[in-house]
Amino acid sequence: MKVHIERGIRTHAAKVFIQGGAQLQLKTYENDTPLDLAERYHYVQITETILKQQQIAQFD
Repeated sequence: MKVHIERGIRTHAAKVFIQGGAQLQLKTYENDTPLDLAERYHYVQITETILKQQQIAQFD
């Protein structure tokens, strides 16, 4: 139960950062973007938030 709650808090925090304008084009030393990492670790809500934010950015 504790792990589920902590993951939910981290997911919410990530969504706030993304919606607040986090730099999604940054890459790790392994050349991974935030989207790559979200997809790799199956963070569905974060993946959806990043994709939505990228669509919004295209129209700005």
